[in-house]
Amino acid sequence: MFRYWLTHRAPISAGLAAVLMAVLMLGFVVPHIGAAAENRQKTGIYTDSAIDYDIPQPTAAQLEDIEALPFVDAVFGYYYTQTTVTVRDTTVPVRILFSAHMDTLTHTMYSPARLIRASTADFDNPVYIDEAFARQHDLQLGDCLWLRDIAFQVARIYETNSYYTSAIFMPLTGAQKELVENTADAYSGAFLMVNDAAAAEAWLAGYKPLGRLKDRALFATEAAYQLHYEQWAQSSYTNEITSFAARLQAASVRTAPPVGLGAAIVGLVMLCCSTLLFFAGQEKAYFAARKTKRGHLWFYGWTALAEAGLMALLAGAGLWYAVVCAGSYCPPAVIAETAMILAVMILCTAVAGLLLHALLLCTVKEDDVVCRDTDGGMCE
Repeated sequence: MFRYWLTHRAPISAGLAAVLMAVLMLGFVVPHIGAAAENRQKTGIYTDSAIDYDIPQPTAAQLEDIEALPFVDAVFGYYYTQTTVTVRDTTVPVRILFSAHMDTLTHTMYSPARLIRASTADFDNPVYIDEAFARQHDLQLGDCLWLRDIAFQVARIYETNSYYTSAIFMPLTGAQKELVENTADAYSGAFLMVNDAAAAEAWLAGYKPLGRLKDRALFATEAAYQLHYEQWAQSSYTNEITSFAARLQAASVRTAPPVGLGAAIVGLVMLCCSTLLFFAGQEKAYFAARKTKRGHLWFYGWTALAEAGLMALLAGAGLWYAVVCAGSYCPPAVIAETAMILAVMILCTAVAGLLLHALLLCTVKEDDVVCRDTDGGMCE
């Protein structure tokens, strides 16, 4: 029995499973994982943060007044700069966000929903980096990067910051906080979290960043200062205000064929091919000529087990390949959902195949076939 199965059915099952799983992986799974990773990078920063608006250059006092407005739930003032850091003796250009507003950090793109890994260690100078920066420079939790003569340790790794491309975040504490706040006239920007979009839009239409208004002492004459003041007061800054809702709406998302559809097609094709193989004569003849149906459970059990095992192996390899080809971070939930769909398809196909063959064997009659055995002689 096993020899017959090994020479007659196993090669066909292996080839069929390999071809169908290759089609499923390349035609459905790889595009699906790639689209999910790409769409996550494009939209995740807007869907998984509570930020509604990004406004330019408020002063610390102005931001306190903004926070007191009835339609504002929270604010996050930040400093932004482009500089270089040293990673393993290599100078790397970076964008850095600094802030001391740690109480509202979780409302921003550094929200728990976007956190990939975090260290439990308590670092003196923590730095939060994103997945793209970590991958590009082979950084892990606890690794150091140097800003001037200060060593910063990687404390958290987040999903890619697509708003400020691969920016790193440094919490402002102690002497660093005093240095930055004493030398900067205003924040580079501030994120606003609001509860009334209409009221916020109306107020933002007249927003004037006090950080753009220069001190009178910098001008030689009153006339020069008045000219500067009038230009500042008459300018509109709405084109510098970013609405995260508008960004999300404008994001172009990529579509891909649903994996569930591909899995259903592959499962049905497997069952159809099994039916055709049954009526092709080899298996039906084998059982009919021996005038017994004993052993058919073993025969089709081996078939189901072999096909399911090979399909599972190919599914795992294909899923790994899809994640690697995605090129950016893909949420574990998407990978798990895809793996679950594949597992259900493989299990259902195996069970349905056993039931199908049990029904097909009911059609076998002892005198409807004449067959030859594996040695070329007539079956007994």
